Amino acid sequence: MLAVITACFALYGALLLIWQVWHRFMRPNAAYLPAVIVVVEQSDEWIEWFIRKLSLELYALGKEVLDILIVDTSASLETSLIVSRLQQSYHFITYVPSAKDRKWSDVEALLQTARQPQTLLIELHDKSDVHQAVHMISQLRPR
Repeated sequence: MLAVITACFALYGALLLIWQVWHRFMRPNAAYLPAVIVVVEQSDEWIEWFIRKLSLELYALGKEVLDILIVDTSASLETSLIVSRLQQSYHFITYVPSAKDRKWSDVEALLQTARQPQTLLIELHDKSDVHQAVHMISQLRPR
């Protein structure tokens, strides 16, 4: 009985994988979303979770973001190390160290040099904001 249940789960997983690969690669072109600027502070405990959750959500929807700029107003070493490690797998991420007093001037400079005409600006204060931010980004319309 256990072998039958295991085989059913394995078959279900294989079918989901095939469906996702088919859905992902048979689309004529990817849906690229506008750039996103995420302002964070003291985010070393949840920034990795945010990036991985966002990437998984967008992958499941067949969408891609060309640029996610993470502006860290605490400029913490831990967040910098986490993001630089994740940049090896998630090439769309850029880390921008900042400070509280120059946060908005740094964001303004990023907006002026943006390669895309549309940019979403989100400020995350803590882990509880992650779900709403991921939902907002995933609801963006492709450019």
